[in-house]
Amino acid sequence: MTWNWDANCDNACPTPTNKDNTPNENNNSNALIVFDVVSYPNPYTTAFNIDLVNDLEGDMTIVFHNMHGQVVEQNKNISTVETPEMVKDLLAGMYFVTVTQVGQTKVVKVNKL
Repeated sequence: MTWNWDANCDNACPTPTNKDNTPNENNNSNALIVFDVVSYPNPYTTAFNIDLVNDLEGDMTIVFHNMHGQVVEQNKNISTVETPEMVKDLLAGMYFVTVTQVGQTKVVKVNKL
């Protein structure tokens, strides 16, 4: 996201951009997509929670990677009302959790003690 000053905004407005940092002409520059993922507690010992904060509708995919980039577990087509049990038997270490929904992706780190 790139912040630009816009005459339609009182302050700096975010301008949706593509991966190459060029303006995304398909989106309204004043429309914000809310998509955030929070994990807690972190570090954890037996279980952790993932909260998804968004304005999106549609199923999501959750992928767990270890520090070597290997997929430990992958869950597809999870509805936002489900509470799936995942990665019960992880060894202690750092993991990356990638959550994707409707083209939006967020990665969070979790640390199992």
